Amino acid sequence: MAIPFTCIGERKMKRYYDMEFRGKHLRLYCSMRVMLDTQEAYDMDFTDLLQGTQNEVFDRRCFLFSLLSYEGKRLYPEEPIDTIAISELDDIMPFEYLDVIEATNKATELGFKREYEPEEVDEGLVELKKKIQKESSEPKQ
Repeated sequence: MAIPFTCIGERKMKRYYDMEFRGKHLRLYCSMRVMLDTQEAYDMDFTDLLQGTQNEVFDRRCFLFSLLSYEGKRLYPEEPIDTIAISELDDIMPFEYLDVIEATNKATELGFKREYEPEEVDEGLVELKKKIQKESSEPKQ
């Protein structure tokens, strides 16, 4: 009988976003590598990428979308996943750009999301909730 082995650093939650885009199956994965490559390409902090003129933000978002797809392919080479080159996004339609916005937002959110065990409890948060409930239940004078 095999004993299941769990690596200490194994992740239990899905850290990528799968989508269909222009007939391709993309897996977008946000890692530190993507963040550092993006910061290096634009010489700015990752959190500041979506600031500036509409054209600048459009170019940066398309670059990020392409990088996320390449990172997904790099991390999951055994799966049939496509990538999208930044040159393929030159003729993007407005409704497709909305999909790009949604996908990059979800992928970066999954990349940044904190993973914790269900039994892990934030005691400070529990105390704060009790305090708020106590204050809201007290009659106002």
